[in-house]
Amino acid sequence: MLAIERRTRVIEGVAPDAIPYAELMQNQQPVVFKGVARHWPLVQCGLESPDAAMDYIASFHEGRPVVGYSCAPEEGGRYFYTDQVDGFNFERARVQLTDFFASIRETMTTSDGSSYYIGSTDLDTFFPGMRGENDLVLNDPMFDAHKPLVSIWMGNRTIASAHYDMSNNLACCMVGKRRFTLFPPEQVANLYPGPLEPTPGGQVVSMV
Repeated sequence: MLAIERRTRVIEGVAPDAIPYAELMQNQQPVVFKGVARHWPLVQCGLESPDAAMDYIASFHEGRPVVGYSCAPEEGGRYFYTDQVDGFNFERARVQLTDFFASIRETMTTSDGSSYYIGSTDLDTFFPGMRGENDLVLNDPMFDAHKPLVSIWMGNRTIASAHYDMSNNLACCMVGKRRFTLFPPEQVANLYPGPLEPTPGGQVVSMV
């Protein structure tokens, strides 16, 4: 078996108010800050149990419906196109958070393999007050000129196809596990970017 060397820089012990944003922007290289959010209440709830994490998130929700995605078991959690690339292999609908979490909880006790996902939901609009307890310290001047968009993603086992976000991202994994596979920009030709529209989530995705 071919051994793959991990090249992403991993830094431990950085406090939420000591993230070197200027250095990150200058270097333009991915970095993992391990444990930077370990003391957040949501992280601690997630370490207790998925149920505790969902209860904590729901405590901030004021009833506004969210956009939920669902994928049949045979798709293996991969949100993508149909075989004919004339539509998508998932369904999208406005749902109540309580119903969405109920579906997640059901998959925890069964083995049918259904996938559920809520993506890029504005945190302050849908969960007011959560950032007050779970937030990074955005203390670089660039945040004064460019207000950050803070969103939350939730779901069970899902796969997002390789894609390119125009924005600079800070992704905080607070409950469970999340794995990123990164490709250097010069490999774009080998990723076979798909149709400009429609797209599964707004960005052009790899077709392989």
